[in-house]
Amino acid sequence: MRILYYLEAGNETIEVSDSGKRRINQPAKKVFEALCLEEVSTLKGRIEAARALFGYKYNVPIFVNPALLLYKIGDGSKYWLNYFEVASVLNSGEGTDFLFKNGEVLKTKASYRSSVQAHRRAQRISER
Repeated sequence: MRILYYLEAGNETIEVSDSGKRRINQPAKKVFEALCLEEVSTLKGRIEAARALFGYKYNVPIFVNPALLLYKIGDGSKYWLNYFEVASVLNSGEGTDFLFKNGEVLKTKASYRSSVQAHRRAQRISER
């Protein structure tokens, strides 16, 4: 199963993968903490490392493992996209569309400019 993105929904998190959608009855931060612990690290440690290595101060991408690198996109909703599954970031005129490698499209109202910047921040981490 390849994770495409997470959607924060209050005290719930919706995980969207190539297998479908799944509701998790925990906030995103707790979900990400559990994923990091599976890799023998902490969420805080991953964020601090990215800040130290790349100088990021806010909206820091989270490198979980070689198949999962999450970066945040906000358009009123909060999405955490898996960099490794995003094929293209497209300007829709009304926001940003994200085309995933499996062909799925996520349409958002997020600024195209800030979406591209967030994608590039994650790309820098992936190239290290």
